[in-house]
Amino acid sequence: MVGTIVNTCTIIVGTLIGTLLNRGVKEQYKEILYTGLGLASLAIGLNATITSLPKSQYPVLFIVALAVGGVVGTRLDIDGHFKRLVNRRSKGNGDAKLGDGLSTAILLYCIGPLSMLGPVISALKGDHTFLFTNATLDFVSSTIFASTYGFGMVLAAPVLFLWQGMFYVVAQLSATAVSDALMAELLIVGGLMITGSGLGLLNLKDCKTLNLLPSLLVPVIWFLLMALWPSRAQAQTSVQFQLDTLHVQHIDFNGRTQQGMLVCNRAITEDLRAIFAELYRQRYPIERIRPISEYDNDDERSMQANNTSCYCYRRVEGSQKLSKHARGLAVDVNPLYNPCVRRRKDGTLLIQPATGHPYVDRNKSFKYKLTQYDLCYRLFIQHGFRWGGSWRTVKDYQHFEK
Repeated sequence: MVGTIVNTCTIIVGTLIGTLLNRGVKEQYKEILYTGLGLASLAIGLNATITSLPKSQYPVLFIVALAVGGVVGTRLDIDGHFKRLVNRRSKGNGDAKLGDGLSTAILLYCIGPLSMLGPVISALKGDHTFLFTNATLDFVSSTIFASTYGFGMVLAAPVLFLWQGMFYVVAQLSATAVSDALMAELLIVGGLMITGSGLGLLNLKDCKTLNLLPSLLVPVIWFLLMALWPSRAQAQTSVQFQLDTLHVQHIDFNGRTQQGMLVCNRAITEDLRAIFAELYRQRYPIERIRPISEYDNDDERSMQANNTSCYCYRRVEGSQKLSKHARGLAVDVNPLYNPCVRRRKDGTLLIQPATGHPYVDRNKSFKYKLTQYDLCYRLFIQHGFRWGGSWRTVKDYQHFEK
C-alpha cells in the first residue's frame, strides 16, 4: 500500500498549496484554469478510451454499460445528490462550482491506467513505479484544482485511497480476479466519463457524469456472469484470466529487428521470455510474431502468413478436446515452413496451413526448417517443452507445448 499512501498524500499536499494560491488568483485566471482543466480532461479521457478499445473482447459492452448505468444513475440522481451535498457546505461564491470540480477530480484521479493498474502491480510484484508516477501527476492536478475550487478538493484524497485500496486488496486475494480484459472495459467506460467531465468544465455540455458511475459495475457483473456461464464462454473466460502479454524482439527474414507480441499463459511467460531473448541474441530468423487476434482469431490465416503465435482458443483438429493453444501453453514457430501433417481416415493428408505443402517432405533442404538440431528446438526442449515434430501419428513441426 506504500504507493497508494504516497499518492493520497501528494493530493493532500497539492490541495494545500493550491488553496494558498487560490486566495490571490483573479477571476480571469480562474476562468482560464477551468478551460485548461477541461481540455486536459478531454485529452486524458479520450486517450484512455481509444487506447483500450482495441483490447476489448466485447466491442459493444461499453455501450450497454453506459446505457444501463446511465439509466440507473439518473433514477438515483447521483449527480444531483452529490452536488447538492457538496455545494450546501460551500462557503460563498468562490466555491460555487466545488461539486463540479470535485466530481471531475475524483474521476481524473481514480479512472486511469496508472491508478487502476498501479495497485494491482504493486500487490502482485511489489513495484510501485506506476503509483509514484500517478502521484506526481495528481500532485500537479490537485494544485490546479485547489487553486480553482478551494480546499474542499481535499475530499478527493480519501476517495482515491479507498479506490486504489480496493484494487490492491482484490489483487492480493486473487491474482486473476482483475484481468487485463476487465481492466480494458473499465478504462473504456471510465475514459468516456472523464471526457464527459471535460465537456462540462468547458461549458459545452453538462453530461452529469456521476449519474454514469453505475456503468462501471456493468463490466464487472458481465465478467462474473461469464465466469459462471456453463458453456464455451466459461472455459474461454477462465483461460483469459490466466493470459499474459509478452513483448519480444526478433530478427525477421530480411535481417531486421522487429517488435513482436505473444499472448501466452502466465505459467510459461518467463520461459518464453528467456527463449525468445536468446533467439534474438543469436539472430535466429522469425518472420513475424503477432497475436492471433490480428488475424480475426483465424489460425489458418495466421499460419499462412507464417505468423509465430501462442494463444488461440480452438479445439484439436477432429476432436472436442481443447488444444494447448486454447490455454496459451503452446507456440507455433514459422508455421508456413513447418506445417502440421496428419493423415485422414481415407488416407489423404491434411496439411496445415494448406499452403505449407511444399515443406511437408522433411528430407528436402530449405530455409527456416525446424529439426532436432535446430537452435529453436534445443531452447524449447531445455525449458521443458515437447515438440510436435517427434509425435508418431501426427507431425506438427511448428509446434512446441508444455
